[in-house]
Parts: sequence; C-alpha cells; structure tokens
Amino acid sequence: MSDLISGKNILIISPEPWDHIFVSKHHYAVELSKKNKVFFLNPPGKSTFMRKTDFPNLFEVNYVGFIRGLRFFPKYIQKRITNRVFKSLQKLVSVNFNIVWSFDNSVFFRFDALPEGVLCISHIVDLNQDFEFEVASETSDFCFGTTSQIVAKQLKYNDDSYLLTHGVMLPEKAPEPVQLPGFNKLKAMYIGNLSMPYIDWKIIHSVVKKKSECDFVFVGSNGDNFTEKRNPYHKFKKQVYQSKNTYFLPRIASSDIPNYLQSADVLFLAYQEKYHLDQANPHKVMEYLLSAKPIILTYTVEYVGISNHLFMSKSNEEWADLWDDLQSKVSKWDKENTGALTSAYAKSNSYSNQLLKIEQAISR
Repeated sequence: MSDLISGKNILIISPEPWDHIFVSKHHYAVELSKKNKVFFLNPPGKSTFMRKTDFPNLFEVNYVGFIRGLRFFPKYIQKRITNRVFKSLQKLVSVNFNIVWSFDNSVFFRFDALPEGVLCISHIVDLNQDFEFEVASETSDFCFGTTSQIVAKQLKYNDDSYLLTHGVMLPEKAPEPVQLPGFNKLKAMYIGNLSMPYIDWKIIHSVVKKKSECDFVFVGSNGDNFTEKRNPYHKFKKQVYQSKNTYFLPRIASSDIPNYLQSADVLFLAYQEKYHLDQANPHKVMEYLLSAKPIILTYTVEYVGISNHLFMSKSNEEWADLWDDLQSKVSKWDKENTGALTSAYAKSNSYSNQLLKIEQAISR
C-alpha cells in the first residue's frame, strides 16, 4: 500500500458483526490493519464500547446506532444526527477517522454529513445491500462493487465507481489436510452458512442419491435448520441430512478453511436459479479457487470468464449432469494441473492486491 491507505485511522462499517464467520469485510479489516489503525464497527446493538481483537491495530467497536426511521427525516436532520453519531464514535475510540469504509448502506448512508477531509468509500459486496443505495453512492468519494450489476447501479449516482471482484486471504502456511468423515474414497465439500435461502437443496439431494460412491461433506453453521420459511427447499435438505453418504460438520474458524478445502476431492456450490443474479459472485468461490481443487457450480456470472477452468452449468437442471464420470474428471484435473491456473487466478486477487487496485483507482 502507498501513503494513500497507510498510517490512517479507518472506520469500517459492516453489516455482519466481528464474531461472524469471516467474509470480505473482516478480511479487508485485517489486511488494512497491517499498515493502519482499523476500527471495525458492528451493526447497531444494545451498548457502546470498544475492545481489542486478536489482531494488532484492529479494534471491535459497538454502538447503539441511530434513531429509528432516520431515512424519512429531512436531509438537514439526517446530516445533523449522522454527524453527531460520527463524533461520538471518534470520542469513544479517541481518534479522528481519516477514512470511512462502508460495506453497509443502511447506516452512515449520508457521507456528506461527515467532516471535510474524511475519505468516504461505499463498498457493496452483496446485491441485497439495497437500503439507501442512491444516497450512499452519491455522497461517497468512491464506490466499489463485486458484480457488474452492482457497479452499473452505482454509476448512475457516482462516476467514480469501479468493479472489484472478491478478494482472498492467503494462508500464512501451506494448508494441512484434515481427516474427513465417511467411507468412500471421493469427497465432495460445501462450506458456508447452511441455512442460506439461496441453496438449491433439491438438486443437491438428486446428486447425493445419484453419487452413492461419493461422500458429501457440509461444513458450516445451521446444518440442522430445516425451517421452510427460511428456504422452501429445506424439505430436501432434511433428506440430504438423513442420507448415508452425507456428513454435516459444525462451523470452523476462517483460518481452518484452507485445511478442509485441501482435504476434499471436489468442491461445489448450488444456488437456486432465481438467485443467480443476486449471487453472481459468492465470496466462497475465490477461496475454492485458491485451493486448486475441481469446482462444480451453478451459473455464476462473474466467473464466466474463467469457466474453462471450472465445471459450471447454465441451468440447474444441467448441474446434476456435471457429476457424471466424477472420478475421471478429478483424475484429468490433476493430470493437466488445471488447479495451478485457478489458484494463480485467486492469488492475483489477494486482499493485498485488491487494496493496490483500490489505491490506483483513488489516485486516478
């Protein structure tokens, strides 16, 4: 990083708390803390306090948030209240913020309320971050988005909007494979929140039945959540859960993810077709790519450019067909060393490299 993002006091505004399984907001905070003092602001809660994290120069900040319905107030009142909350946070942590880096446009969406000289970045990595999108984009200095769809929308309000795919945190040491459950030689793995509404458990169930010679390992929280209100396909998830060749493991630390991915023969992702645009660039795909393992996934538009290195279906009906001749696919993948290409692509998008790209955009 150059002096643009070095030696600064940075407030990161996140829609997920610090104790959430690490995703892009957390990884950016960790990377930025190597050359800055970073304050990770959790979603509004019941109390206001700051505490250290396990990372030097990185602090978790909690606050009670704003009065309800702030977005309905006149602009000048929004600005006054936003400025007041901002000053109270500076007082709490005893610094003046140089940069406000927001991944959440439901709070601090009016950046024009902040003091002059504070660099304001609206960084939207999820399409469902669609609260005060227009105001946040228009009043920030720079906008970044992880999909073409997000950036096209940002450009309506801010010319300084840029496409930046998800980053990946490079492990400090080579992954150490772990012992996975099951009796089959082939192991397929999915890692993530297992109660997400996007997951297509129906097609997963069809493949689990079809590929009895493969163990399917699911790693993440909410493995035993079958609430159909959350995901109508949870009725199929229950059948997957009860299958003889499936194993549901609890959530693991982010630092352990490379070890688990390295232990699998194939990684997969299956989202319902109606969410293909919403989930055009899932964070986990970059971690999958880094592992150099074969990946079978439903249509994921931001990775079409490297689809010759992936097994990607155009429709969910075709997804199950990608599992045919799985053993030969895995063997061919290893023989042709395709994984080295996918891993190199992921490394080119490490969080340190993503910050360099952001600095280049700001310097322009």
